[in-house]
Amino acid sequence: MVETLIGFASGIGVAVIAALFGVALQRRSESRKRREETQFKVYMMLMDVHNLYFWVASLETTGEEVTPDQKRRIQEKSWRIADLLRYVVTGQITT
Repeated sequence: MVETLIGFASGIGVAVIAALFGVALQRRSESRKRREETQFKVYMMLMDVHNLYFWVASLETTGEEVTPDQKRRIQEKSWRIADLLRYVVTGQITT
C-alpha cells in the first residue's frame, strides 16, 4: 500500500515538473516570437522612413519645398519606431 502511494505521489510530482517545464518553454518561445515580429516591424518602418527621407532629399536637390504632410508623416513614423524600440528595450513588447 505504501509503495503504491509513493509511486502515485512521485508520478504526480514528475507530471507537475514536466508541466511547469513545458509552460516555461512555451513562454520563452512566445516571447522570442513576439520580439522577432517587433524587430521585423521596426525594420520595415525604418525602411519606410528611409524612403521618405529619400524623397525629401530629392525635393531639396531640385529646390522644391517639402510639404508639411511629408514632414508630419516622417515625424509620426519616427515616434512609432521610438515607441516600439522603447518597448523592446524595457521588455514590454506590445504589438
